[in-house]
Amino acid sequence: MKRFSLGTALSLALLVTLGCSANPNKYYVVNNSSPRISSLGFYISPPPGRDWYEKHYNDSLFYFKKTGEANYALTTKATELLFSNRMDHRQELLEYIEKRRNSLKTDRRYQNSTFNYSFDTIPTSHCITYQHRYDDYDIHKKGHHPYIKVFNKGRVCAHPDLPEFGIDLHYMEKSFPEVDVTSYRSEGE
Repeated sequence: MKRFSLGTALSLALLVTLGCSANPNKYYVVNNSSPRISSLGFYISPPPGRDWYEKHYNDSLFYFKKTGEANYALTTKATELLFSNRMDHRQELLEYIEKRRNSLKTDRRYQNSTFNYSFDTIPTSHCITYQHRYDDYDIHKKGHHPYIKVFNKGRVCAHPDLPEFGIDLHYMEKSFPEVDVTSYRSEGE
């Protein structure tokens, strides 16, 4: 499978929406909730709620929520995909999910990992929902906490009319262990 970069349609829509020049390192305030239309025909709506920021970089649209809490972070991401095998999209979705799962297995930084997924039960759907939890023992720790708890939930789908195109939509919630914080996970959902 190969990644496909977002095309002119999304870039133009973001420039008009954001009202400024594109900068891959800068997030911009989400000022409207209208869907962003990708070059592959997907409609991506910003997460609900207040204090969301967005940026477009390569093949992905990123969002982060400004919560005012130093012990909590919530981000979302939509990444466009191009599948090479036009005959077995279900198998390609599964290979993509397995690649995601295996990417963290080899790094000792990520521990206590659990990963599960399921195909949608709708016969005409080509989607997999996945959930991944792990502890991130990054060498750049924050304060006295030995790791960061990470919860990642997403969905990978093939386009219903053009199944050679796909999208990976997910959110990631990070917090310190044993610290009570307000969760905004429902906005990521």
